[in-house]
Amino acid sequence: MKTAPRSGGEQGSFRGLGSVRKCLQLVEILAFHGEPVRLSDLARQLETAPSSMHQRLVTLVEARWAEQTPDGRYRLSQRLAILGMAALDQVNLGSTLRLHMHELAQRTQEGVDLSVLDGCSAVVVQQIESSEALRAQLSIGRRLPLARSAAGNVLVAYAAPHVLSRLRLGGVELPEDSRLEQIRNLGAAIVMDDFVPSISAASAPIFDADGHAAAALSLTVPTCRFDPSHAISEVLATTREVNAGLNLRHGHEQLHSFVRGKAVSRGRPQARRYAGGEEATA
Repeated sequence: MKTAPRSGGEQGSFRGLGSVRKCLQLVEILAFHGEPVRLSDLARQLETAPSSMHQRLVTLVEARWAEQTPDGRYRLSQRLAILGMAALDQVNLGSTLRLHMHELAQRTQEGVDLSVLDGCSAVVVQQIESSEALRAQLSIGRRLPLARSAAGNVLVAYAAPHVLSRLRLGGVELPEDSRLEQIRNLGAAIVMDDFVPSISAASAPIFDADGHAAAALSLTVPTCRFDPSHAISEVLATTREVNAGLNLRHGHEQLHSFVRGKAVSRGRPQARRYAGGEEATA
């Protein structure tokens, strides 16, 4: 008689289901595309008959893991964000990362963003708002150009070689090599008044188990009160704590799951010096 899978990771005599494996592969493909994808393109990429691809997509839509856009293309649903948060919370990594972001926001009274590489751009996936009356705010889901944003610069500077090669072959606008080297030497990136006027940011990497950027943590500030040295110091102090904690707790796999699921949340620091007021939004 066949035995059930054991807790230590042994699967006994059971084998995985090929149909499920193919659906999960499709989830990963959808995650790596920077925009909704047509059925025909997915079928071509996975070398699968369109009818089989349609069946898998219908399965994902019925399970609420994917959704179809009005123009007939497919993308992941926000349900995966909820699952990603649940995975992190089960090992206390989600709450730990949010705690570090809240602490940075409270120390500086400025906005804190977490961004990941998604296709050909960075995307904001988690955010803590500033408590200032005049605040710099990048909305969750906002796409940031890799060449012109602090988070994008960091994600490129610390990208895995195959990722960097893919971006270059795809003709994506990237920072100059000299700029990337400067970021690696400093450990962080600063961009002031570039693609969003009147907003500046300092960003540093959160590393995966291979030493490449899994995410970029940024302090986003109205340029009128942006102090580059102070911003870099604060961001580096926070990311060093996060990276040290992940190494000690072997948490990189959970973090990778989190950023791949693009878990999103937003909050506001409790310590406030102003109530209400004007926002510099993007």
